[in-house]
Amino acid sequence: MIHQSIVDYSSDSDVCMNDDDYDNDIRVDNQQLNQVSSDELIIKKIINRLLFKVEKRYLHQFVNSFRSHREQPFHYDTDDTDDDHLSPWSPDDNESDINVDDESDSETMTACKTEGELTFDELPKIERLNIHSPVEQLTQIGTINSFVNQLVIVQSFTTVHVLDLDSTLFLKDGSPLGQIFDVIGPVRQPNYVVRFNSSKEIRDMNLSINMAVYYNGCFPEPYTKYVFVNHLIRQKGCDASWKDNNEPPPEHQDYSDDEQERQARWKFQAKSRLNPTKYE
Repeated sequence: MIHQSIVDYSSDSDVCMNDDDYDNDIRVDNQQLNQVSSDELIIKKIINRLLFKVEKRYLHQFVNSFRSHREQPFHYDTDDTDDDHLSPWSPDDNESDINVDDESDSETMTACKTEGELTFDELPKIERLNIHSPVEQLTQIGTINSFVNQLVIVQSFTTVHVLDLDSTLFLKDGSPLGQIFDVIGPVRQPNYVVRFNSSKEIRDMNLSINMAVYYNGCFPEPYTKYVFVNHLIRQKGCDASWKDNNEPPPEHQDYSDDEQERQARWKFQAKSRLNPTKYE
């Protein structure tokens, strides 16, 4: 419309015009320009409103899609034909899927350790326990919480006595699960660690998460050993660090109590007199 007005004005430029005609033309041109400006503003408002509605609708759809994905439970893909699926480790996993060619590479990939520190594979082999408990004497101590390599983690109940290291744990039928290798976690509800020679031994026993674990309170030591608070209070550990960040030998441990230090040194000197070559 503006372009047309300019063309018309140019075509009539040869015609002589008086002042009144010129003022009238200028007024008409201003009205036309105002009309164009108002139309552009209306169009801009309409476009902005449409864009706002589109963005709002898209954002609403995105939020609903995100919420539906969060609320939808995750399912592991159990299709054997899909090689890209992931699944948590369980004692039923098959180690035969590992390539024999990769065994040489896996031997070089070992965990970091200090000089003189022993790994689980370097520890003495665990012998299978030849013991069976009567079912009526069993008391449930907790359930299997997880598996870590050749370790079985048993989470205990807060209503039972705390067992000490090397105590024997049993399954529901009275067969032995194994001896307590380590105790970790809070004192009121510790986790018992049972060590096996390999993860294959765990699979052979058909162990699973949340399986009940028992102990026999009628068995004497060393099968069932309890932890007593007064014994723990009398014990004093040593946090000193020795060569290669390992624990110091007994003769170099520091004690806060002078009497305990004298007793420890006296015991060490007595042992060294009995076997001098061992402590040279």
